[in-house]
Formats: sequence, C-alpha cells, structure tokens
Amino acid sequence: MAKPLATIATPAAIEALVEDLPKGSENQTDFALEKLGPRAVPALMPLLENADTAAPAIRVIKSMGKSVSSLQVEWVQTATNATKPLPERLAALRAISALGSKARQSAALISSLAQSTDSALHRQTIVTLEALQSFEQKFNERAQDVSVIELIANPSRYDGKQVQLIGFLRLEFEGNALYLHQEDFEHAISRNAIWIDRPTDLSDKQTLEINNRYVICQGTFKAGEHGHMGMFSGSLTHISRLEHWAGR
Repeated sequence: MAKPLATIATPAAIEALVEDLPKGSENQTDFALEKLGPRAVPALMPLLENADTAAPAIRVIKSMGKSVSSLQVEWVQTATNATKPLPERLAALRAISALGSKARQSAALISSLAQSTDSALHRQTIVTLEALQSFEQKFNERAQDVSVIELIANPSRYDGKQVQLIGFLRLEFEGNALYLHQEDFEHAISRNAIWIDRPTDLSDKQTLEINNRYVICQGTFKAGEHGHMGMFSGSLTHISRLEHWAGR
C-alpha cells in the first residue's frame, strides 16, 4: 500500500506510512516517504523524539538529502531554544545529524549544546557534531604531498601520517584501492596500490564520479595494514578528501 498512500499524500496517508516505518527495514515505505520529501518530515519528528524509534526516521531523512536541507534552520532554532521540551530538542538534533555533511554549516550554531548540563542533550549534540564531520570536510592543509611510489618505497617514513596523493581509484567488493596507474589495476598488480578504507557516507552519485578514474586522495597512511588478504602496499584510513583529478 505504500505507493498508493504516497500518491494520495494526505496527512492521514502520511501518518499511515510513518506508523508502518518502525516495523521493518528499508522497504517501499522508505521509498514512498523519501518521495514525499518535506511534506513527510512533520510526521517523522515524533519518531525522532524517542531513541528507540529514531533510527528509521533518520534513515528516511538522510535519503531525502538536499530536498530537506533547508529545514536545518528550523531544527537549529528548536535545538538551541531552552524553552522547548527536551524531546523536541533531541528530535531536532537527530534530524540535523541525518543530513550529515549537508548540515555542516549548522555545526557552529549547535556546538555550545555540547556543554549542556543535561546529559541527554550533551550526548546527542556530540553524536550530531560527529555526523556532520564526513569525509567531505575541508581537507588538512598540512598533509604531505607524496606519490604511491614513495609510500611503497618508504612505508615506515609515512606510517601514521596525513598524506595526499594521486592515483587510479578502483572501488569494488574486497578491492577498494588506489593504484599507481590504471594499467596496474588492469593487470592486477596490487603491490602497486594502496588499500582505501572507503568512507561510509560515500553516496552512489559520488562513487560514480570517482570510481575507475584518477583521483586526488587524502588520508592517514597505515604501513602495517595491507587490505584484503594482505595484497596491497599499506592502506589509507580516515579519508578526508577524495575527488576526481581532471589532469591537463
């Protein structure tokens, strides 16, 4: 019934979809609410007031993406308003966290809540601020510019350090790696590659933009971690930059 209810889109129909949401995993209800976008958000907010029911609502708001990003202004106002009931403030913080990096500009506005004497408000603010710091955050200007060759030749020199390098990126099951050249990937020369700890918030759209292409990548080099079956020459974790490298 999810699709017909989304088509009807009356308040009662939306309430019926939201009522069904906590009962299962990602399904047609998720998809229907995602398509409704901002119209469904007011009905989702009560779910966000309770930690036990918040997860599916966060999941749906996250899938809505940019269509609801403008609502963060309202959510920030609610979260920082001490006269509002605590459950509403917590719900607003959870809604902001669902937007991830799209709500990064709200971080400074809610950061003071991390000092709250209310333990629930303090904890949720910390969780929300962490959610806003995705791999898309501004990259570290102090990272060392290196090549894949330098990491392979001198792994101990760069172990545990922030590095920035360019290479051919391949993202696949048990094969996320940055190769020295595209030919190294095509000929399965994994020792000429660095394993990539793929960012968990990398969207499908972002993946299409960078996969099977030369990229510039920044992260922490781990000399002793060699990826799937120990096939690679080190690994990059805590990725803070991953963008297509256009070349000339």
